[in-house]
Amino acid sequence: MTKSKFNISGLISIFVLAFLWLGAGFVLVALLHDKFFKNPFLKPTNLPNVEQAIILALFILIEVFLAWVISRLWFIVYVDTIHRTIKLVRFVGRNTVYQFQELDGIVVVSGYGGRNGTYSSIYLIKDKRAIENISGLYFENIDQITDALSDVRKLDTKLDSGTLTRRALVRKVVL
Repeated sequence: MTKSKFNISGLISIFVLAFLWLGAGFVLVALLHDKFFKNPFLKPTNLPNVEQAIILALFILIEVFLAWVISRLWFIVYVDTIHRTIKLVRFVGRNTVYQFQELDGIVVVSGYGGRNGTYSSIYLIKDKRAIENISGLYFENIDQITDALSDVRKLDTKLDSGTLTRRALVRKVVL
């Protein structure tokens, strides 16, 4: 059984997002203060109700988008070569298990991560769509995961790493 390990970039991104959510919570409390809270330490906002509703709606949309991105990208990978399964344990959302035989194959590509240099990503392909992205940007043992997936058929794609990542995020056809 092979288990993924977060690298420092993955851990930092988790902490940054946690602080963003904490700040977003303070914004939410400030917007809803005069409606629901009677805390003398917080000053009520001077915004009209319409502007508060617009800011609150945008805030909710951004938070839903961040939760969706986290559910698609942040998880722990378990590759069981004996039972021939890939299990993704998510921090947000439901966990998923894929059998090797239900996948069309995997695509392994190299991407550029800025200061982190190049990294590998593994895309799980089912019905010509990338259903999951296991990014080497977040995991330090991506090579071990790739080796554990040696029984799964390797596929080729004509797409570059950036296009493949964008298509995989919304599950468009990649082959």
